[in-house]
Amino acid sequence: MFNRSTMARMCHRWPNQGLAQGQHYRPLDVKCDSFHNPFPRIDRWRTRRMPRFFRYWGVFTALVILLGTATNSVAEGVPLSPRMGWKFIEGAQDLTQTALWECVEGVTATAGKLTVTAGDEYYTAVNTGGFNLKVQGDFSVLATMPAPTSAVTSLTLVGSLNDGLWWNGLKRLDVGVTDFVAINYWTGSSPTATSLTFPLYASLFSPFNLEVARIGTQIVIFINGAEAGRFSDPGLFPSGEVYLGFTTAPRNNLSVLGLAASVPSNSSATLVAPYLRRASRTGTALRDSVGPRGLLVGAAVDLEFLPSEAYAETAGREFNVMVPENDLKFAALHPTPIDYNFCPADKLVSFAQVNGMLVRGHTLVWHADLPKWLTTGNYTRTDVVNILRNHISTVMQRYKGKVAVWDVVNEAIAFSRPYGMQPSFWLDAIGSDYIDMAFRWAREADPNAKLFYNETGGEGLGEKSDAQYNLVKGMLARGVPLDGVGLQMHVDLANPPSPESISANIRRLGALGLDVHITEMDVRVPVPATPEALRAQAAIYQRVVSACLANSNCKAFLVWGVSDEYTPIPDQYPGFGSPLLLDEQFRPKPAYQAVAAALVQQSRMAIPAGGAISTSTLGIGGQVQAGYATATFSSQNTPYSTAIFSLARNGSIVSEVGVPASPPTQGARIFVDYGIEPGAAGTLSFYTGLAIAHRGNYPASVTYTLRDRDARTLATGRGTLNVGAHFAKFIHELRDVAPDFNLPANFPAANRFGSLEITSDQPLSIVALRLTTNQRGETLLTSTPIADLKPATSSPVYFPQLADGGGYKTTLILLNTASTPESGMLSMFDDSGAPLVVRAINGTTGSTFPYSIPAGGAFTLQTDGSPVEVHVGWVKLTPTAGSLAPVGGGVFSFSPAGILVSESGIPSAVPTTHARIYVDKSNGHDTGLAIANPNGSPSPVVLQAFATDGVTTAGNGQATLNIPANGHNAQFVGQAIGGLTEGFIGVVDITSPIPFVALTLRSLDNGRDYLLTTFPIADLTQPAPAPIVFPQIVDGGGYSTQFIFISATGATTATLNFLGDAGFPLSLPAKP
Repeated sequence: MFNRSTMARMCHRWPNQGLAQGQHYRPLDVKCDSFHNPFPRIDRWRTRRMPRFFRYWGVFTALVILLGTATNSVAEGVPLSPRMGWKFIEGAQDLTQTALWECVEGVTATAGKLTVTAGDEYYTAVNTGGFNLKVQGDFSVLATMPAPTSAVTSLTLVGSLNDGLWWNGLKRLDVGVTDFVAINYWTGSSPTATSLTFPLYASLFSPFNLEVARIGTQIVIFINGAEAGRFSDPGLFPSGEVYLGFTTAPRNNLSVLGLAASVPSNSSATLVAPYLRRASRTGTALRDSVGPRGLLVGAAVDLEFLPSEAYAETAGREFNVMVPENDLKFAALHPTPIDYNFCPADKLVSFAQVNGMLVRGHTLVWHADLPKWLTTGNYTRTDVVNILRNHISTVMQRYKGKVAVWDVVNEAIAFSRPYGMQPSFWLDAIGSDYIDMAFRWAREADPNAKLFYNETGGEGLGEKSDAQYNLVKGMLARGVPLDGVGLQMHVDLANPPSPESISANIRRLGALGLDVHITEMDVRVPVPATPEALRAQAAIYQRVVSACLANSNCKAFLVWGVSDEYTPIPDQYPGFGSPLLLDEQFRPKPAYQAVAAALVQQSRMAIPAGGAISTSTLGIGGQVQAGYATATFSSQNTPYSTAIFSLARNGSIVSEVGVPASPPTQGARIFVDYGIEPGAAGTLSFYTGLAIAHRGNYPASVTYTLRDRDARTLATGRGTLNVGAHFAKFIHELRDVAPDFNLPANFPAANRFGSLEITSDQPLSIVALRLTTNQRGETLLTSTPIADLKPATSSPVYFPQLADGGGYKTTLILLNTASTPESGMLSMFDDSGAPLVVRAINGTTGSTFPYSIPAGGAFTLQTDGSPVEVHVGWVKLTPTAGSLAPVGGGVFSFSPAGILVSESGIPSAVPTTHARIYVDKSNGHDTGLAIANPNGSPSPVVLQAFATDGVTTAGNGQATLNIPANGHNAQFVGQAIGGLTEGFIGVVDITSPIPFVALTLRSLDNGRDYLLTTFPIADLTQPAPAPIVFPQIVDGGGYSTQFIFISATGATTATLNFLGDAGFPLSLPAKP
């Protein structure tokens, strides 16, 4: 926790700390200058922290001649009345009321009288926290006081609070009377006051009335109703705000017997209390974006900043939960052994109630912010136990029904290894059981309040969070009443916890039955903040919110401050700042946009155990929007995930491509096909593109190396990818991200095929796509293989489907990721397990084809599609003894009547005994399954269909496919399992005692052509790839993206997030 109040230094003894801010004593961080030095040296911390607050201390000149008091000879209760033709402002006929001044330090309010007490310095008390005036046009303030003596006192009116230095923006008027009238005023542009004097033509009797009025363009002073002087108003009250106050001399008491405010009878004005300001609601703030999830979105609020209209408006408008930053801490509430000061906290609670905000109480028990009377007192253990119990009971009972959640104990675990108990007064005086005691007493005091343990540094999985977990688990085992855990989330750009780690931590606390709140988030960045740093900051905020939203037990997200103008970060971490959602002018930063979009645009879906779920972007906009997507999950049951791009023209889908999620890697190689292929029916154009998304914590340095099929390097380029960034480029556009990448101009004609290697010092998620323009000028998309540059194996590689003839062709693509040559044999088999004879485009005919690939090279084998009938089968790649295996993939092409209408990538597969596929028989789609048996004995494969819930069986029961040794079966699921009706959407479970390889086939009859899409099965014998990143999504302009999640193990809830090129959330509403 960052603690603003304990960072300040006390000057002399309180209450001589300067201008009271309508609140309990908070020591100023100022150097303690005497009256003889009229301008205080205000330290940089306080200047930054309080730019809109008037903090004034002893700033006077020799001309200040002000009101004196003689408190032992004062006549009390003299009534005030407005001048003829004027009227009191409603409610302002008696402004000495106790309720208006009870929070102003140094002011004692009794019935009909105020007493302002100065210590050893000149003291100014201005009521910025209580009621002030909101006027338009003419107004006056009237005060009744004893006759003046030699003591220096004055009536002080403030029209504008300071911004930065104590005088910058400060508009202040001091009016005092002795044997003449003295005026001092500041206009906000200089520390030097303008001073005026007016003669006094009659002796004053005690008491007398002083009236300061603005009439037209004049400031007019009246003594007992008679004008004493006037001067031109230099613009002292530009906004109509008027704060009321007094200034008195050292060791003097000023008595105010009456105080009122008036306006002309035909005018109006109002009394305004900052803590009762109702913020304007726009319907577009963060609190309006939480949707049906109902997440609490809040901020730490400090009473001393509420007089800033921008601060109060922002706090009340944007957030639906408020936590008092300092005013509920022990020292603030309990300044003496017998006294409680509830005034500041009461006003903050009132502010929350007026603005419909829930209140989190922070904090009852903490190792810091304790009063000296407690920490230096000579108390026994029993004494301290009773003090703490009384404090908890008194405070909670006062706010019973008003404060919904309490941080009962804060930061009880040490900040460093081995993460034992944090040294503290409570630990020393009571022992470690002070924690249990505090929670039990809190439950007794308010049985309906939610009780939280709040901690820092334990947000993600790790040693600190393990200690936190064990602490609360032990508490629950002992029957301690505990409802939740607060994760503070004070982080920086360098090493924030990952969303997966945060989610796992939230999840395990949920398993204990505990709610979680993100309680104090800020993300500090080096200042001045660069655009790149603010983008990285936004990405961290988005990930934390998404991790919270992914878990139903995460109920609140709070930031530690309203805007960057009000944060202790620069003093806690010199050289850092700008940690919050809004900048110093209360303008939304990228972090704000990230949180807002995460709240609105995230798509949350429940994935049942054994079932599946699908969602899709709407695809209705005319403009193409591209980006990427991430998914987080509420449990460790990460599902298998696939995205399908669809392109529609004139209302019909003309292309679909399935792309599985791409876990991050630091090295990959993609197959490149970039060129032109002439033909009898027209020309085909091929373009290879790639999309990369960076979800790491540091900018990535990326190297791109283009090689031909023989591994000769043709081009190399380097570039940087910022955190959260994304791009999608064709090979010939790579110079946009790697300026020194020069694609040879003759590559399409001289090479066409090759490979592009991508290496990075940070993990990246990568997808490769091939765009083909067919003979009719239509765009077809297909995925191409991505070779992760991890150590290769010598195991066989399997392709579960090959089709040749009847318009079909198959291209097999092999990439050598090793540092040595690779060789072996490609063997084709038909459904019966017999060799399948095909003819390659080079004229070679056979069922086996040798391959040899240099290190870093590529190999392709394409059938010529010459048979009239379709021949189907599968392919086995067997490395030569001692050789490693290449990474393989392929492409189906379907060209009826010589016109290419469909292409689809063929992923290679590994053997499994249990798999699951997504089945879609709706809207012209159908789903097929290709299975190959790579074994020397027959394989019985059992298929069972279920609804998407994974429980309700579908069709006519189980179906068994008896696949011969080396055999193959490819058919639509509805052909194998009878009774699956049109429109059915669900899953098919596939099991066999003998390993098989399989591939999902998805078809679409668009009324003119037959499209085919392929994607991998969900292999239930292996964990699903994680984390889930879809490096490319697209929507609008005819495009849409569908997301399919297939349960691998148990149930989970997925939170899907869409992001744009800069890593900011992308506004893409999804549909079921």
